Amino acid sequence: MKCWDGNYSGTYNAGGKLLLCVQGWLVIQRRATGQVDFNKTWTEYKQGFGSTSNEFWLGLEAIHRVTKTKPCRIRFNLTDYASKFVQATYNDFRIGPETDNYRLNISGYVTSSTAPDAMFYTNRIVLYPNGHHNGMQFSTYDNDNDIGGANCASSRGGGWWYGQCDWTNLNALWGNMWPYIKWYAGGPVSNKKAFKAVSMEVRCG
Repeated sequence: MKCWDGNYSGTYNAGGKLLLCVQGWLVIQRRATGQVDFNKTWTEYKQGFGSTSNEFWLGLEAIHRVTKTKPCRIRFNLTDYASKFVQATYNDFRIGPETDNYRLNISGYVTSSTAPDAMFYTNRIVLYPNGHHNGMQFSTYDNDNDIGGANCASSRGGGWWYGQCDWTNLNALWGNMWPYIKWYAGGPVSNKKAFKAVSMEVRCG
């Protein structure tokens, strides 16, 4: 059984790992309360942590296995501290194996999305060639693979696909302050804001 079999909602056990589905989408990350610390080690991000009943990270190895054989979409659900909800969807999402530090491949931004393209943002690559997240390897504070001079995972408080650090990061520190959990694609300072509740969901096949 898979989440996308019959638009399933709920939890089910797959090989000893509890998975959460929402209307046919597999939830790979969720945050809403700040109760779970996302400043974890490489091993913890690889294996996953938290609980599907609250906040959690599914695990890099599980995400790789899900996305490696079939085309997958991903959507990012974002709710700010004013309770405004926006969503960004991409038609192509996968991450590589651990031997390539779970490198991110993401493209195909859906233009009808209500959140801007903050993962690939083609229109800003010329100005910020190392600012986007597509093609970046995953980093944690104890396994630094970003392309900047600093340990971005350590300073941001969570593992992520860092370039020269980040404009977007759903695993950063939780709280109503920039640059905590954020989704930013450039523009005026008013676009720089933290998000209270976020989730990442994939659908494959």
